[in-house]
Amino acid sequence: MMDKMKEDRIAFLDDFGKMFFSVSLINHPVSAPLLDYYRMLASVASPRATQQCALAFAETDFRNDVKSITVPTLIIHGDDDKTVPIESSSERTAKMIPNAVLKFTKERRMVYFIRTKGSLTKTLSTFANSRQALDILLVNLLNSGNICLPLF
Repeated sequence: MMDKMKEDRIAFLDDFGKMFFSVSLINHPVSAPLLDYYRMLASVASPRATQQCALAFAETDFRNDVKSITVPTLIIHGDDDKTVPIESSSERTAKMIPNAVLKFTKERRMVYFIRTKGSLTKTLSTFANSRQALDILLVNLLNSGNICLPLF
């Protein structure tokens, strides 16, 4: 990956964008202008920043940080994600966060967030208003000692 970035960073960004959004000869889940837009955004970064971003993405270990998450957590993952494997990311993360909810979507990768905004909004709203999420928030508030209940 680093060699491709050093050889022709803009071509790398173009290829990575297509892979990220699952674009192929027969599959065009996002428009060409949208791909161009994301390539342009990424191309503004310096070559070093692009390389450091790729290294951070590949090498950063968030397991200790994840252990401190105590709020209701919804994890959404595309069931055909080739960039971030389900087993080593969302499934592992869901097991580490108490009462996390793991939802799989048929849309691949970030396309879910772009093409199905209404569905995403409904999914987030349903989760935020679910009994499980509200129960976890209440338990966390009570355990924090930062809640003051009116005494009548």
